[in-house]
Amino acid sequence: MASGEATGFVFDRFDTDDYKRALRRAFALYERAPDWRRVRGNAMRRPADWGTAAAQYIDVYQQALG
Repeated sequence: MASGEATGFVFDRFDTDDYKRALRRAFALYERAPDWRRVRGNAMRRPADWGTAAAQYIDVYQQALG
């Protein structure tokens, strides 16, 4: 995983195997302290307020409606 802009971990299928792989990647990253700090810092710098989330949902709904 490149940690330059990463903020977390994703998995493609909603199943146990993909979830386990994502967890393994997370644990492996945690063992690399500088990379872990970078990802953690990226996530903490992202806006996490409801106003930002609501605006993103509105954008998605508008795109879906065309």
